[in-house]
Amino acid sequence: MRILTPDLAPEEIAAVTSVVAAMVEEQRAAARESAAPEDRWRRSTGPLAPDPRGSGAWRRALR
Repeated sequence: MRILTPDLAPEEIAAVTSVVAAMVEEQRAAARESAAPEDRWRRSTGPLAPDPRGSGAWRRALR
């Protein structure tokens, strides 16, 4: 960070680092929350049967 922002004082760098870390954690939490319903659905339905149309066809069908 010091190389990217040579004019900032150490306490300013610490503040910026803290804010960025909080933003990253918020994004990670949001991603986990949005993935949770899909994960629960996948666990409840069990493994998918092989698709007779070939490997990966079921993924393309879900798009």
